[in-house]
Amino acid sequence: MKSIPTLVILLTLSAGTAAEAQRSLGPPDHAARQLLANLEQVEEESTASAAALRRDAFIVAQMAAASGELRDFQKSVAVQKALDRVNAAGRRASERPPANVEMIRLLRKAKSSLEDAKERGFSTDFAALEREIEITSRDLQPWVFRDILEMQKIRIALSEIQERVSRMTQDLDAATGEVLASTLEEARE
Repeated sequence: MKSIPTLVILLTLSAGTAAEAQRSLGPPDHAARQLLANLEQVEEESTASAAALRRDAFIVAQMAAASGELRDFQKSVAVQKALDRVNAAGRRASERPPANVEMIRLLRKAKSSLEDAKERGFSTDFAALEREIEITSRDLQPWVFRDILEMQKIRIALSEIQERVSRMTQDLDAATGEVLASTLEEARE
């Protein structure tokens, strides 16, 4: 019975001592600092990749919606709605992080075609305009798939890092447990 209070005292002291030791040891060693620096860089890159994927998906969705807007029977309203969608895509393309130059060029071309159609009014070939916007939308889609592939690569690397860190943490915890157990054994004797 006497060993249980002793065990509790030793565990409390070791937990307090470990926390104090962690504060007094200062920054981690060189390898750990380098790992943290690399992890910060990967975090920035993955955040930027996620933002790029969201941006590109929004742009493609707006272009697909613009193409759909052109099917409206009220052609002047349809052109304006499509133009609004393309403008929204263009605004998003210029936000941080900015879209690829080729994406911006395609959006500008679509905007120009819609503005021309708006000026020409009913003399516009709406079938050709709709095809042009659909083609532009289709040309933008590979950018989203490239973003998805990039995110998948980052995700695989992060999963591997997580597995390794988990193994290292388990090994450190096991070693700490063994040391505490042997210390308690010595204290009982």
